[in-house]
Amino acid sequence: MQKFPSEGVLHRSAAVRAVTGESGLYEVAVSSEAEVTRNGFFGLWREVLDHTPGSVELARFKSGSAAVLVDHGGDQVGVIESARLDGDHVLRARIRFSKSVRGQEVEQDVRDGIRKNISVGYIPKSARLVEKDKERGDLWRVNAWEPLELSLVSVPADPTVGVGRSVGGASRPVVEVHVANESNAAEIAEVAAAYGMAGRAGEWIRSGMSVEQVQGEILKARSTNAGHAQPAAESLESLGVSQRDRKNYSYARAIRVAAGIDEGGLEGEVSRELEKLLPGEVKRRGGVLVPLQVSTRTLSSNVGSKGAETVFEQAGELIELLRNRTAVIELGARVMTGLTSPITFPKQTGAQTAYWVAENGSDVPTSDLALSMAMLAPKTLQSATAFSRQLLLQSSTDVENLVRSDVAAVHSRAIDYAALHGLGAAGEPTGIYKATGVNATAVGGAPTFAKLMAMVAQVASANGDTGTLGWVTTPTMAANLAQVLVASAAGSKMLWEGPIVDGQLIGLKALATNQCSSAMNSSDRTGGTGHALVCGVWSEMLIGMFGALELVVDPFTSKKKGLIEVASFQMCDILVRHGESFSKATGATAS
Repeated sequence: MQKFPSEGVLHRSAAVRAVTGESGLYEVAVSSEAEVTRNGFFGLWREVLDHTPGSVELARFKSGSAAVLVDHGGDQVGVIESARLDGDHVLRARIRFSKSVRGQEVEQDVRDGIRKNISVGYIPKSARLVEKDKERGDLWRVNAWEPLELSLVSVPADPTVGVGRSVGGASRPVVEVHVANESNAAEIAEVAAAYGMAGRAGEWIRSGMSVEQVQGEILKARSTNAGHAQPAAESLESLGVSQRDRKNYSYARAIRVAAGIDEGGLEGEVSRELEKLLPGEVKRRGGVLVPLQVSTRTLSSNVGSKGAETVFEQAGELIELLRNRTAVIELGARVMTGLTSPITFPKQTGAQTAYWVAENGSDVPTSDLALSMAMLAPKTLQSATAFSRQLLLQSSTDVENLVRSDVAAVHSRAIDYAALHGLGAAGEPTGIYKATGVNATAVGGAPTFAKLMAMVAQVASANGDTGTLGWVTTPTMAANLAQVLVASAAGSKMLWEGPIVDGQLIGLKALATNQCSSAMNSSDRTGGTGHALVCGVWSEMLIGMFGALELVVDPFTSKKKGLIEVASFQMCDILVRHGESFSKATGATAS
């Protein structure tokens, strides 16, 4: 075990970057990932501050009460109003100077260019050894740290690069980091950072976990089983938004801000934070990012069925549009939220062979296991709607619930349908009926007990029964199967038992939904009269959600109608990890 050579509270300096234009309010670049050489009690070493999401504890800087000092003393001349970690790996903050004589004096020096540098005081909490070098000093990467205060300083440690440091006097324990396997530690840190979990990298390294074990922990943390919601990385709560502000966050206001008819600090801050979670290859469209999803209809406050019903004088129930029921998540498909880059899963497609040999042994053929790769990569889901200006300005909070639920419903049903019938082309994810390796059973008419058992046997014979099996089909098919005896000698036992929407098919959980096509032509979702019918281990299906929802607002095209058009974009993908865990029926009819 080797210790990070911390000497207490540390400081690093940077130049004041810009004046916002509002009196007393300045924006400063606080710190970056520049490498800085230090020489102290423990000798010479180099240090880099990690600026990936999760590595910087910003609660103190975002509280609105962190101090702006002079030379790290007790001379407070202002406060830090807000802070953010930008995509260019630079920590930035907005500071406001005091109206006191001292505060105005220091601010004037800043305006006159006399005080050009600031220094941040911070505590390093976790670090890993990246490189050993006796001559230049060991290189450490601080992957967990907390900024405490900002100070105006006269002499930065490294003004040539805009970032420097000096040594503070506060005492604190050194950070201990395992370096028994430095390459392993570096890979763990890299993997954790890639999936937005840099804050846990130190814990995994110190526990001696392998890279494979860490990947398993990441998958476990990212996954949600049916019925157990996990807060998305792009949710307001996970972004550190306070409970009070979460209650005040408004979709309608975010749209008004984007349309230029309102000012909203919270919605703008949330959009900027969400932007940092977007995959690098995602194309921004100039809209506002929000932590939920949207639909294809026009809402108006004075036309029946188009929004007037949301302007209530007293509370009442909203009669929602009847929609298809989603199925795959309820059956066990796992959702991975907050992804920031494509995820590749190695898949073993062939096994080594073992041979029995005589007592003295003999040569046997060599055999290698075969591997392939499966990937979750962001694909674009788009929806569109329009709102009247009057609705956005006058509607009660009920319009928020209507818009949010409508958006979420449209997007979730599109993802659910793609999980079953996605083409794997034209920008669509690949659904079960088009996925590679999925077992197929030619039913050729109404399903019988023998055909249904054959589908179950296909999964088991392919070693795909790695979890609980479940069925999904159309309501018409379910109603028909509920009238078919298991066998003529089986009394009154039917193939489908229980409610039509949520029952059991030959003893296994089964759901019926219009998300399943009733116009199947073999494995094609249209062009025939077949009904979709799938049996499988649904936990072998992954749904990946990348970044946040982007709303692109157009207040001009329909301005004469008083409408603001909104397009929504969500990045997601679907992966059937093992096709062998599913069996799809072809040619199945309801009667």
